[in-house]
Amino acid sequence: MILKDLGMLASINPRSKAYLQIMGKNGYIPNFILILDDEKSFKDEFKSTSTFGFGKTFNPHEELLQTIRNLQISYEFCSTCDPNDSLVVSMLKERNEKYFVYSGPGGKILRKEILTVGKKFIHMHPGSIPEYKGSTTIYYSILKEGRCGVTAFFMNEEIDRGEIIKMKKLDKPKPGEDIDYYYDCSIRAAILKEILDVYVSKDEFPRETLLQNANEETYFIIHPVLKHVAILECQKEDE
Repeated sequence: MILKDLGMLASINPRSKAYLQIMGKNGYIPNFILILDDEKSFKDEFKSTSTFGFGKTFNPHEELLQTIRNLQISYEFCSTCDPNDSLVVSMLKERNEKYFVYSGPGGKILRKEILTVGKKFIHMHPGSIPEYKGSTTIYYSILKEGRCGVTAFFMNEEIDRGEIIKMKKLDKPKPGEDIDYYYDCSIRAAILKEILDVYVSKDEFPRETLLQNANEETYFIIHPVLKHVAILECQKEDE
């Protein structure tokens, strides 16, 4: 099923691969993909220093362009890695899609210029909002709660502060499961699939009300020692 109102703004990374592979498996095909990279010099590489294994949700080694071509999705390259670049804004203005799944480079905040092109950008964040905003929130959540969260929301100019589409709590990664390249991407792809289930059946995305009494916290890249402690927590078998 080609979703005529849905596009994707993507970088060449494992997250984009997870999104497209999960969407393809479930028959949800975006109408168009704008790839933030230079067509003449891009490299679709997967490198991991982790010794952990991978699961079966998606294959991070499958080339992004191969997936796109297998699914017969229309795509274009945009010779910049910055989603706020004027060229990106110009190209999106020419598109008819109403929604764009965002899978651009990590840490980028969309600015007013791109947010006012008449599109809604859907971001999947690996943390429960507003308790876990910012970077490497999976690890902080493991340390504080022994579990993780994921939130789909419409992006605005603030950090992880847009209108919430859906949020859920999840079990922490299993022993031997890669966190950065597999678990993170898998939980984001899973909630994308769930909100698309609703969109296809009801022709609109779900909405969730932000808890007014929730603690709001913004996190920054976790210290390597704390990250290691969180990883060790995930290696423990649940009793």
